Amino acid sequence: MTERRSPGTSTPPDDPAVAEVRRFHGALALWLAAGEADAFAAIEGAIHESLTLIDQDGDQVSGAELLTALGRAGGSRPGLAIDVSEIEVILRVEGGTVVTFCERHSTDGERARRRTTGLLLADPDRPGVLLWRHVHETAVSS
Repeated sequence: MTERRSPGTSTPPDDPAVAEVRRFHGALALWLAAGEADAFAAIEGAIHESLTLIDQDGDQVSGAELLTALGRAGGSRPGLAIDVSEIEVILRVEGGTVVTFCERHSTDGERARRRTTGLLLADPDRPGVLLWRHVHETAVSS
């Protein structure tokens, strides 16, 4: 099964990929803002063992490197809020989904935006769970 969506078409808000984008970024904000251990466990459980992240500087980061950096960053951004919007599934194949969305990070009057594309894979050991396999972030000027 392959499903492609045209740019600008709306993905239903109850779509599992949309829910995962929201769930993951909620846990990320909670971890970075308050250092909640359960939030970090949720992040760890969502990262595929072979994750690659292309960050806003164009650097490639492995999942292990990302988790190490995040592990040190718990509670480092008090008041951080992460808003995700414009979430669209752009491709769905058996076992995988490509999503794109806009992230807005804000804390203490500072704001940063980025466009993100992610590849989510179905976890073969946990039915219904999606794992982040690849993420590409692009900074957007406010």
